[in-house]
Amino acid sequence: MGLHREAPGPPPGPLASLMWVEWCMTWAEGRADDRFHGTELPASGRVGPTVTVNIAAVLSTVVFLPAAEASASGAVFVQPPPFAERFWFLALLVFVTTLLVALLARWQLASHRKVKERLEHEVQIRTEEIERTSEILRRINEGIGLEEILDLVYESFRPLIPYNRIGYAELLDDDTRVGSVWTRTDADEPLIPVGFEVPIGKTSLGGVLERGEPRILNDLEAYLHDHPGSLSTRLIVKEGMRSSLTVPLRGLDRAQGFLFFSCRRTNVYTADHVRIIQRLASQLAVIIGKSRLHEELVVTTWNLEEANRRLEELATSDALTGLGNRRFFEERLEAEWRRQMRLGRSLALLMVDVDHFKKYNDARGHQEGDFCLQKISAILQSMTRRAGDVVARWGGEELAVLLPEMELEQACEVAENLRRAVEEAHLDHPASPVAPVVTISVGCTATVPTPNRAPQELVTTADAALYRAKASGRNRVEGCGP
Repeated sequence: MGLHREAPGPPPGPLASLMWVEWCMTWAEGRADDRFHGTELPASGRVGPTVTVNIAAVLSTVVFLPAAEASASGAVFVQPPPFAERFWFLALLVFVTTLLVALLARWQLASHRKVKERLEHEVQIRTEEIERTSEILRRINEGIGLEEILDLVYESFRPLIPYNRIGYAELLDDDTRVGSVWTRTDADEPLIPVGFEVPIGKTSLGGVLERGEPRILNDLEAYLHDHPGSLSTRLIVKEGMRSSLTVPLRGLDRAQGFLFFSCRRTNVYTADHVRIIQRLASQLAVIIGKSRLHEELVVTTWNLEEANRRLEELATSDALTGLGNRRFFEERLEAEWRRQMRLGRSLALLMVDVDHFKKYNDARGHQEGDFCLQKISAILQSMTRRAGDVVARWGGEELAVLLPEMELEQACEVAENLRRAVEEAHLDHPASPVAPVVTISVGCTATVPTPNRAPQELVTTADAALYRAKASGRNRVEGCGP
């Protein structure tokens, strides 16, 4: 019986299996020329029985080797494992898979990082935008008048919206007309001045107001070509503007007007600018509305104060001469009496009477009599210009002159100057037994007010001095101490 050499079975373990595969491949190379796929060739020159070896099976054994199977002729076959079960392939597959997973994870992380950075940048921009708009609104809200507020808008909005010109127009006449109220531009002179008005029905602003949303015109020349009848567009294009952003303002439960942003460049305004201005428009409308109400309140208050002042003047002034009346004089006398008492200084009073005035009226008529009183009042007023000096109509043809901080001697000098000025005015008096012209008689007094005396005592003393002047022949000055 000849020797039958068989390929040994695989030893256990992955490393031993690899060593066994290497030995089998060496052994099989010497026999491959006479055996192929399990077919026995002549056995001459061989030692032992014929062994059929499947080289592919030996080469395919990597991680585990299946048990050998014997053929009917006694040859031993090894079942080759599938290609995907080879050790090096599995290792390569695991490596490639791990690498792909790692690359995918890195790509996802990079994508997430970029998204995060973009979102953080956008949040930062929005936050800065909100802070900037809040600061702008705070500054604008501190303004009082409409012009002051709109000047702040022009100076503050540049970081948010591009513009070379801003205009504000209000709705007028029950919202049937729109009129320019304020304009500011970097041009030499705006061609749409304050006061420019157009019927809103002849413009496209009615549609803007109805929609309630800002309107962008990024090519004003093209818009003018399509709407040649738009006078305001023609004027603003002539100013050099090429883009516009029209913002309707609605506040305090009513439409107020429009804010116009204009720029010298085309295609300037975007949806971002619309978003920004929409956030500001309602608050800006409220601020402008408040300023308008404040201005109306100021005007109303001024008119009311002016009316009260005029009523006060009517109540305290003489309609004929324009001097203070007796009520006004008594109020000033009371105030000056207290003031001079506090200061410890003298207060003087002149009582003036037009000589034979009734005869003047009878001879010249009441109209000429009124003119005579007006002329004398003007002379007295022109010659008593110190602060605190008061000239008033006491009644009829009598006038009173209050002279604070003046002694009796000085008061008599003033009285003499007044008498001479009236005489030198040469107002004809055909019925006067004193002189051919109008003359006056003056009684003067002066005293230092004291708490135990009343202001009326000054009037009584001055009136007594006047009586003496008239009794002494008129056209003279008489003084009397306290």
